[in-house]
Amino acid sequence: MLNKLKYCTHMGYGFFYVGCAVGVDTWAAEILIDLKQQADFSDIELFCAIPFPDHSERFTEGQKKRYQQILRQCTHQETISRKYSPVAYKRLNYHMVDNSQYLIAVYDQDRSDRSGLGQMVNYATKNNLQITFIHPDTADISKPEPQ
Repeated sequence: MLNKLKYCTHMGYGFFYVGCAVGVDTWAAEILIDLKQQADFSDIELFCAIPFPDHSERFTEGQKKRYQQILRQCTHQETISRKYSPVAYKRLNYHMVDNSQYLIAVYDQDRSDRSGLGQMVNYATKNNLQITFIHPDTADISKPEPQ
């Protein structure tokens, strides 16, 4: 992930969205915050897109601590929906795709996956966004497979 993020900055991408979920979003945000501390990457902007105000309510105490640290260190924050609803995460994913030029997804390309990430990848594909996949089990980097 680190090498792919560095590559993106060298290709002119410097504004990164994370959806503030526990797991890969947290990991990516922390990598970007650490990278931003290096002189060559100090112009990175980290945008935290929060699905709704009480998003972290069910996080463990450790997860909440990491989440709050990320929010304190990010460049921008935006809450997408005013409250939780069944479509809040979908709105979040669509918002990030609509405001991006490139998607890095830790995803195995299982198109039958009905997850939020699967939905986001499908939406990004339909909107001709450039996508790079990092396989969650092998860390192999690939481009989308033909559908």
